[in-house]
Amino acid sequence: MSALDPPTTCPRLLSQLFLPDSDAAWAVFIGRYAPLIEARCRKARLQSADVDDIRSAVFTALLRALRDFRHDPAHRFRGYIQTIVDNAIRSHWRVLSRRPGWVGNGGDTALPEPLARLSGELDDQMREGFKSYDQVIDTVRFEVGPVAWGAFWLTTHENLTGAEAAEQLGISPSAVYTAKSRIIKTLRKRASASTSS
Repeated sequence: MSALDPPTTCPRLLSQLFLPDSDAAWAVFIGRYAPLIEARCRKARLQSADVDDIRSAVFTALLRALRDFRHDPAHRFRGYIQTIVDNAIRSHWRVLSRRPGWVGNGGDTALPEPLARLSGELDDQMREGFKSYDQVIDTVRFEVGPVAWGAFWLTTHENLTGAEAAEQLGISPSAVYTAKSRIIKTLRKRASASTSS
């Protein structure tokens, strides 16, 4: 059986995902569908870091959507997931295309040697900068804990309102806004310190 053709989804598995002690059901679910997500990302020619982002986005979307999902045997669940993956990939490309200087998939056109060397140096510098920012983000995420980080993430990256995030996290809207504000300040401060050192 290939990654593009996972087994038929068992409605019982879907119903177990939101029961207490559902870790085993989620492990089976993720093991079953992660290869499908990764295969569709490779087909879209995404880099491995982007594949990780898409996989996280898809499972986050599924976590929200599956709470109210009712399995219809007349429709393939695999098709439902493929639609979510394809939408996440399209969204990813849209975000990339809005970045200054992004030129897309330019093919095999070779750069003149000085430009190629400069491009390589800039890539190395950017990679180091991103690595520093990733370390800052990981450190802050660990320090603030999952609930505060969830408040920040849901309101800044998932575009939920404070009330929506509060409902998802089981905290008050004011706690969401407080966590978001503190984390933004901390990230700015740490990122600034990281670039100046």
